[in-house]
Amino acid sequence: MSVVFISLTSAFAQQHSIRFCYADPAKAPMFVGSADELPLYDPSPKLAILNQLAQQLGNVRFQFIKQSRQRCLTALAAGDVDAVLSAYSAITAESAIFPSDQQGQLDARFAFATFSQCLVGTRAFHTAWQSREVFQTQAFNIALANGFYLAETTKDESFFVQHTFSEQQAWQQVAKRNADATVGLCKVGKQNVLPASYKRLRMAPVYPPLNTVTGYLVFSKSYYQQAKSHAHLLWQHLAKLDIDTRYAEIINQSQLASSSSLASLKD
Repeated sequence: MSVVFISLTSAFAQQHSIRFCYADPAKAPMFVGSADELPLYDPSPKLAILNQLAQQLGNVRFQFIKQSRQRCLTALAAGDVDAVLSAYSAITAESAIFPSDQQGQLDARFAFATFSQCLVGTRAFHTAWQSREVFQTQAFNIALANGFYLAETTKDESFFVQHTFSEQQAWQQVAKRNADATVGLCKVGKQNVLPASYKRLRMAPVYPPLNTVTGYLVFSKSYYQQAKSHAHLLWQHLAKLDIDTRYAEIINQSQLASSSSLASLKD
């Protein structure tokens, strides 16, 4: 299943539709099953980039289907959808096709993007976090949105976790000072990101990131068997896109509506 280079004209001579299932953050589970999973960020930038890819290829159209993450994976295994965006895991690889090299190893050259999570808080939290080794008894309240997780690197930290149904609710808890910090996206590839929501609430990520996970455009086995050349061409063209920069541009300007409703809560 190694990626073979294919000409555009031969692969997409006719109109081609791809059923792409993406996870609905509103249906996120409280506990993420694995630290290798992609946190459930706002899907808008990913969908915009896939639409950009479709426009470049001309005869490709993505049909977007919103489900819970588990339902997307179940539908992919059954062949009811053609593609999802997923981190690599041995379990997912049993029912999905990831890009691989000639040795059958996962080929990161054709990844969609790498996503990094950071603690996100106000200036007061940044100061307290930097001095935590001096005040070793200090503990922090972390508002953690469903679909997100604390990385293994934080296991030795003193955290009290309060779960929220959404990122917006987690931001509210920090803005109201009911929590010291939250966890959120802070880097895509090599691009640091600062969503408008953070800026509006005078919050910023604490670098370096807690963890980084790589997302891949993966296909169902039935789709891959029927349209192998299409799958390979999509991977090739994704690799040519400057996804890191485009994603950062979108997310740095996004979530304005969510942020405006919280503006009165800022410091």
